[in-house]
Amino acid sequence: MTEAGASLVVFLVTSSITLLSWFLFFPKLPFVNRSTTNPPILRKGISVLVLAHTLFILYRIIILPPPNIFTRLRLPLGIPADSIRSLLLQVSDDTELPRPIENVLKRLGSFEMRTLYIRFGHDALATCEYCSVYTDFALYALPGPLLAYLREATLVGFITVKGSRLEHHRTFGIGALVAAGAAECYWISSVAITIPRDTQIPNGIMWHDTLTLLRHLLFLFLPLIIHFFLGPSPIPITQTTLLAPPGTLPPEQTPEIPPAIRTLQSMITKLQLLRLSRGAIQRQPELRTAAGEYWAAERDEGEWVRTDEAVQKTARDMKMGYDKGNGEVGPLRENARAAVSNLFRGFVPSPFWSSSQPIPQSDT
Repeated sequence: MTEAGASLVVFLVTSSITLLSWFLFFPKLPFVNRSTTNPPILRKGISVLVLAHTLFILYRIIILPPPNIFTRLRLPLGIPADSIRSLLLQVSDDTELPRPIENVLKRLGSFEMRTLYIRFGHDALATCEYCSVYTDFALYALPGPLLAYLREATLVGFITVKGSRLEHHRTFGIGALVAAGAAECYWISSVAITIPRDTQIPNGIMWHDTLTLLRHLLFLFLPLIIHFFLGPSPIPITQTTLLAPPGTLPPEQTPEIPPAIRTLQSMITKLQLLRLSRGAIQRQPELRTAAGEYWAAERDEGEWVRTDEAVQKTARDMKMGYDKGNGEVGPLRENARAAVSNLFRGFVPSPFWSSSQPIPQSDT
């Protein structure tokens, strides 16, 4: 069996295992995130997208790895270009090699070009006709990985779209891609490359091929981690969820409701205590007198502040004046009166007092 046939078999087996695990075993794992989305069909659509992307990345890893003459033919990096040409002609049915292969072999006569082959890969040397120096090859090789990272960022955006309950993980996904892209760019441009002159010494690391594989592994696992393993954000507690019949809410939402109910019960207790305390103060002469003195002092202090000319000028300079200096009401006083009016309209303590009753005017 040829190497291409073996790769195809490996891809088919891997894809079959992935599909079976996806539909039969994976959904039953207890730690897999199965949260509901809004609308519910959104999660199924995202799952199909992630599955297609997973098969695509597996295809790129298994069927379309980066071409490399040295690893494919198991040749040392220091072997002469003429020897490589002879080996290729022996396994080829044609008397001449394809033009891209000839371009690579011509350039491999230079030691610097061999380092660029390790750094930027086979395709950069084979297809870039005008490239001659490091900068040319770097600019030529940049768009491929850059577009791949942009594609993955778009996929992360789809996985964490509004309604998926994974919106808060978008920063993690994009941050991981940005960090990986920056690390790859830095490493491929700064790593030291050595080519052994002795053909018996094993080759070093083919950095372009290695980083391409690591990039594809990141693209393979990052969407799966975000979609299946990271916890969903809590569903906002609304009147609909609070009044929903038991058993109609998704399981991951019910733990959020008891804390909300406890908070509401605590607020009701505090409001009842406040109402009873105000009534008790008015029934006790000592407390009533103390409360009157306290609020009288507060009124006097407020009057001193409002009548202070320096305070009035500062407030007007800050666009927060409570008068305009000519007897008219300022914007701060207007906003305060509007706020008090809205509070009176929204607060109906009994059926005998509704918003149709006249609203008391405040002196503030």
